[in-house]
Amino acid sequence: MKRDKKLWIRCSEKEHEKIKELAEKNNTAVSDYVLSRALGLPLVQAEEKEYEFTVKDKKGIGRKYSHKYIPKKKIVCKGLPEEEDFEELDLFETQD
Repeated sequence: MKRDKKLWIRCSEKEHEKIKELAEKNNTAVSDYVLSRALGLPLVQAEEKEYEFTVKDKKGIGRKYSHKYIPKKKIVCKGLPEEEDFEELDLFETQD
């Protein structure tokens, strides 16, 4: 899922430090922690990815390289399924 939108919130210094502390405790980024808590989504193990690419020199001779991407934070927010409709989600349960 492509995450290209930014969300800004206002909070106090104490609130900011607490959120940051909780994210670090869960070994995740602050954005993934806040998304998982706000939307009730699970935190899952981040995937290591390996990329292969070819670089050609001026003579046209190509060399193959591979790069292994290991995420800095090991736990990430799974994210909403593409077909999920926000209106169907009951994010705010009412208490009687």
